[in-house]
Amino acid sequence: MYGTLNDLEIEQFVKEGKLISEDFDKKNIKQACYELRAGNCYYDLNSGEERHSVADGEIILIKPHQRIVILTKEKLQIPQDVLARVLSKGSLFSLGIVPVNTYADPGFVGRMGIVMQNLSNNYLKITSGDPIAKIEFDRLQSPVKNIYHGQHGYETGIWPIRHDQIVKNKGELKKYLGNYNEIDQIRDTLGIPVANIIERVLITERRFLIATILYIIITLIIMGVGAGADWLSPVTSVFIGIVTNIIYAIGVFFVSNYKRKINGKYSFNKD
Repeated sequence: MYGTLNDLEIEQFVKEGKLISEDFDKKNIKQACYELRAGNCYYDLNSGEERHSVADGEIILIKPHQRIVILTKEKLQIPQDVLARVLSKGSLFSLGIVPVNTYADPGFVGRMGIVMQNLSNNYLKITSGDPIAKIEFDRLQSPVKNIYHGQHGYETGIWPIRHDQIVKNKGELKKYLGNYNEIDQIRDTLGIPVANIIERVLITERRFLIATILYIIITLIIMGVGAGADWLSPVTSVFIGIVTNIIYAIGVFFVSNYKRKINGKYSFNKD
């Protein structure tokens, strides 16, 4: 009996103490797989791998573009002659969850960690105890020589992320990419249109600051020139302020229009 186990074979293996050792539910056996359920623990990978616990039936909320890892309710007990393949449920794909394709090696013992990354703009909820993945079991022709000796079932409470493969600072990033700034990083992660918008906002912010300083200087000069004159009445002062504001607004309008045309012409030509 080799190849993928069917429903009757899965049930028989479990009765023999194999495949699933804890929290097995016969109702979750399908034609040639078993549906793994969300357990009571998950990791938030967007917040420094924080570990969270939930009660049975409690909601696990996945924020837009958040990435979490949910440990399964079932504890696996994979024999030396079985390889288990894990796939996310198709119903989760339509909601915006990235498909998961992983496996448990022969000899694996513990709970599987199912990665859930929400690519949608919606807040998604998964209830502890809901099916989140399908696992199929493939019987090998002979047992493996070296069984799995990794972090069994993540029972240590630490999610095994290779931090040495993450570029952590600007200095290291510059080592690989050369002259690389924040706008380049935004362009790579969020796309050219978003990067161009942020770049225009930063440029406009700088120009607005310069214009505001010039406006204040011009106003002070005008008021200073007429400080000793009899014609500088309250009405005249208000009139000077209005004229200065009009000149300032006209200048900002023409500069903004010119900049908008330039950006509209070249915004999608950047590499």
